[in-house]
Amino acid sequence: LGDLRRASPVVLRMNVRLAKKLNGRSFENARLEAERVFLGELMATEDVREGIASFFEKRRPAWKNR
Repeated sequence: LGDLRRASPVVLRMNVRLAKKLNGRSFENARLEAERVFLGELMATEDVREGIASFFEKRRPAWKNR
């Protein structure tokens, strides 16, 4: 639970939304939709760029929630 509290709120919301949307779909259909969301929408967020930068700079991320 502690890891979730440190995660980006925008990333958590997108993951929950995607999990609900993919429920009941075939594996292949779900995989393609997850790929579209993660590579198209998620990677375009400021929080993902901040997360990557903070990882390489060995510091805690400063989430902007966007």
